[in-house]
Formats: sequence, C-alpha cells, structure tokens
Amino acid sequence: MRKSRGFIEDFRRGTVNALEAGFDGVEIHGANGYLLDQFAKDGANKRSDAMADRSRTAQGLMLEVAKVVLRKQERSGPAYAYRR
Repeated sequence: MRKSRGFIEDFRRGTVNALEAGFDGVEIHGANGYLLDQFAKDGANKRSDAMADRSRTAQGLMLEVAKVVLRKQERSGPAYAYRR
C-alpha cells in the first residue's frame, strides 16, 4: 500500500484545495471507472504487485481516502453525507 499513500495524499490535498476555495465539501467518486473503482475491477486492475489483491486493496484504499477527506472536512465545519 506504499504507492497508494500518494493517491491518498492527492485526495487529501484536493479536499484542502476545495475547502480553501470556498466549497462546502467534496464528494468522493468511487464508481463508473474512476480511480478508486479501478482497483476493484478485474478488467482494470492488472497489477501483480502488493496492490494486486483487488478486494483488500480496494476496500483499504477507499476507507483510507474516506477517512482523510472526512477529517479535513470536519476541521472546516460540520461533516455531512449526501445520499440519493
């Protein structure tokens, strides 16, 4: 998961940038072929390294991204979730 730390940092930085720009919050898009979704898909995740285990990697990466984004949003105001 060492390389995934870069992805997590990118999400953290994106959250900080959005909040500093005046956005109320950010949405983590993890479906339809976007980055997080790719780790969970057989057709997209062709890795043979430590991040090849799709189930563990995808779940862990998604959870870490969610934690980082939520922590940053909580510091700037109340955290909330939008659900359809």
